Amino acid sequence: MDPELRPQLAHNWLIGVQRELGPNFSIEVDYTGSAGRRIGSIIQFNRYTGDYADGVYDAINPYINIRDGNYRTNSFWSNYHGVQLILNKRFSDGWSWYTAYTFSVAKDLGSAYQWGTLQTSIEVWDYDYGYADYDHRHRVVGGFLWELPIFRETENSFLKTVLGGWQIGVSYHFTSGRRFNVFAAYSPSGDFNLDGAWGGDRPVWLGGDDFNDAILKGSGDDNPPSLDEDLFGVPDPPRYEKDMDYYNQNLLPKNAFTWFPTYNIDISLQKNFTIPSGNRDFNLQLIMDVFNILKSQFWDLPATTYGYANFGDVTRKSGDRIAQISIRFMF
Repeated sequence: MDPELRPQLAHNWLIGVQRELGPNFSIEVDYTGSAGRRIGSIIQFNRYTGDYADGVYDAINPYINIRDGNYRTNSFWSNYHGVQLILNKRFSDGWSWYTAYTFSVAKDLGSAYQWGTLQTSIEVWDYDYGYADYDHRHRVVGGFLWELPIFRETENSFLKTVLGGWQIGVSYHFTSGRRFNVFAAYSPSGDFNLDGAWGGDRPVWLGGDDFNDAILKGSGDDNPPSLDEDLFGVPDPPRYEKDMDYYNQNLLPKNAFTWFPTYNIDISLQKNFTIPSGNRDFNLQLIMDVFNILKSQFWDLPATTYGYANFGDVTRKSGDRIAQISIRFMF
């Protein structure tokens, strides 16, 4: 453990402009950012590039197994920048509406902070600074609420109480695809930089400027998408101990690939009932929800371990339609 561990530090800032466009309607533009510093993680530190170039793993300390020598540090960092456009219609005349579009970039040194991060190079951590696992370039979220006008103004108290005042709510989102890595196999054959730590090295990129050229889109359930294995290769190993020229090859950067976007629509029907009781009233809320009403299904990420037989394969979809009824009693 680093004896100089200090508390994690985060800087956050936001600049926004809001303008009313008319009665109950507004537009807002925000820029928000954050900078994480002194972020904690666990690394394997008892190694160096080219250790096995002479045919023997020596490690920095030969009395500690390379893959067992874990070290807790808080020297990682992250950065986020985002611009958001928000359109908002406050509830009036029986309806409201909200939509927000976000364009953002999130980068970090390693997104799996608490359970360990295997750095490509223990000597130069900057090699692993890149798009974060949670980086989504585009995102649209929103929803609207509509109070059904039927029996809302009726003089029949029974119809007004039971059938009037129902509300329909719809929420929706569109999110650009997830970032993902391609790593070498967790085995001696996957130790491309010969440092004794398995599973953290990345293959050579043999394609062009667009990394997503490796994603073969497929054509239906019988021909799912996959990764083009021909665009990946094994790098030349280090020629000698601490041969840092090894990293000058066209190695894949962190989270180079972006999977397919996702979208979803949920709908709900709800009604509030007021139950008088003495000097106070109780509220009963009936809610009926249907999640993913269009039953939108999306392919899961491909197998990303280079060197395994199933590399690049996609085997399943996710996205079920779920309906539920709930009752909430407030007192």
